[in-house]
Amino acid sequence: MNMKSVIFFIFTAIALSCYTSCSNTPAAMSVVPDAAPDPVSFEEYFSRRAKLIERSSEKVAYLLKSADNARPALYRQEANFFYFTGVCQPSCFLLVAPNGISVDGQTFKSVFFTRDNLLLQENSNIVSKGETVVNLSRLNEIMASVYPTLDTLYASFPEIPLRYTDWLNYENVDLLELSTEKLRKEYPRLVVRPFRSLGSMRQIKSDAEIALIRHAIDVTEEALRQIWRAITPGVTENELQGIMHYVFSKYDAREYAFYPIIGSGVNALEPHYQDNNSATRYGEMIKIDMGARFRGYCADITRSFPVSGRFTPEQREVYSVVLDIQKKVLEAVRPGATKGEINRLSDRLLTEAGYMKYRLHAITHHIGIEVHDFETDTIFRPGNVITIEPGVYIPADAVELPEGFRGMGIRIEDVVLVTETGHEVLSKRIPKEIDDIEAAMRKR
Repeated sequence: MNMKSVIFFIFTAIALSCYTSCSNTPAAMSVVPDAAPDPVSFEEYFSRRAKLIERSSEKVAYLLKSADNARPALYRQEANFFYFTGVCQPSCFLLVAPNGISVDGQTFKSVFFTRDNLLLQENSNIVSKGETVVNLSRLNEIMASVYPTLDTLYASFPEIPLRYTDWLNYENVDLLELSTEKLRKEYPRLVVRPFRSLGSMRQIKSDAEIALIRHAIDVTEEALRQIWRAITPGVTENELQGIMHYVFSKYDAREYAFYPIIGSGVNALEPHYQDNNSATRYGEMIKIDMGARFRGYCADITRSFPVSGRFTPEQREVYSVVLDIQKKVLEAVRPGATKGEINRLSDRLLTEAGYMKYRLHAITHHIGIEVHDFETDTIFRPGNVITIEPGVYIPADAVELPEGFRGMGIRIEDVVLVTETGHEVLSKRIPKEIDDIEAAMRKR
């Protein structure tokens, strides 16, 4: 175990010790259900590939590559590759071609490439009729037979930005352009595009995906409730992160959806603060934005609350404004509404309340396999899962306001499912009313 890991686990032990010493009541019953939902079935992955083929012309193909995690950490699959295969291992490719792919005299619509001998020998669980698995060493050979049949190849590759800066010459370089230069010479009619432009399938979540998101929210809620029971002035942000890490691990959500934001006092003014190393202080607010990732699917929850367990009058006033805005925006979430509409509504409400100058971010994003999931249009449709997260960030030097309002960052974020008739707040069980938060914190 490296030194960074040792230090982190020491912090976790300290946090758990703090939780034990601060709690004068028996441990509360967990909000996480005993039975976790099943992973997305391989039949659903088969149907996704079939749907991709159905919506494509014969002169189009898709090449998806798995993530390559060389560092000693939990493996996180590239999102598109995971969405279409459910396979969580490196050194794999998926080729989908509606016009067919010739392999050893047979024609397939999808070919899965891997170096893993077990997958090569026992592939019935990852491929369906019209699909096959072959050794990765044959990728170039088989691709060479597919290129001449195509007008467009959509490519999805992990961890490679479409553009980056050549720091030596300080120029923007298009990596997709460089990587396809040889192909353009051999196949001048072939156009290579990023797969992300066809990610709309991922915006509509299946029942299985929604169940996994719900469970990730449950685990996140449990972590937040344990933090509420443990926090006391002087506890560090990192100790609170240790409690979160322990709870996530306990319920097999061993991976963060994103690195947590645990900002107390003026640290909460930074929307994406990540140092998480300051001591909490009596009289200050703390903003915690965190989410578990469970079987590939994310939660994203933010709650803001007083370190002392009691809101001051000024904190209560600002918090009530943010909560009222969130409730009114939630009422507008329905099929056919747009991101632009609810952002404009949020801005109008902030302006009317006199807090527009303290807004630092938009109010929504899609969530799923990625915490900021694919988004190809701005119209809400049944099956979309989004966040609603208004925030107000009042600088410490905001002399236009009385002192009690300064240096306060408040965000309230919930995960919301767009339904046929409106919406459902998937995280509705997590307290956000002032009285409910104070009651939850008194239980420590």
